[in-house]
Amino acid sequence: MLRWMQQIAKQEYGKALDRENASLIVAMAGDGLSMLRQEIAKLAALVGDTPTIAREDVIAAVGGWRTETTWVMLDALRDGHPGKALENLQKLFRAGESPAKILGGVVFTFRKFAEATELARQGEKLSVALNRAGVFASSVGAAEAYLKRLGFERASRILALLMEADSEIKGGSRTDPQLLLERLFVRLAGEVVVSDP
Repeated sequence: MLRWMQQIAKQEYGKALDRENASLIVAMAGDGLSMLRQEIAKLAALVGDTPTIAREDVIAAVGGWRTETTWVMLDALRDGHPGKALENLQKLFRAGESPAKILGGVVFTFRKFAEATELARQGEKLSVALNRAGVFASSVGAAEAYLKRLGFERASRILALLMEADSEIKGGSRTDPQLLLERLFVRLAGEVVVSDP
């Protein structure tokens, strides 16, 4: 699907769309082919004469305020502010966002942390592992701080937590999906960071 998206962007609009940004579009817009085609057309129009569709373009154009709220939520979770993350989760639920779509955003971000943890276990320097796992360069420092705060043992469980939540939200549990996501957030949060007022 990602290759198809890249071909559409290039052949129909003359725009370069890398795999990471194509994956980001899917995470934010879903995997419906007509929806993805629409999002690519919208992005191509947005970037105008620029030959490349960048991450900033995707974030600005795909999903509107819900996408921005999702990024704020995930950054808060990563940065040790679970209260802020849960507050933004509530905003998304009040707006009617589906639990599966919210989980897709969480998985998009946190699976990279899981992959980087495995690479670091194999001897890779953590910052290099985060880059190799696909963490955006501007987020490597914060991601490294998150994984260090979490500790290797807990960081090694990220993928299992994501898979468990995915299974439960897609029908493997009778528990309210909102509660399942809240539980996942608490498990992923690690040590809470106390900010000065």
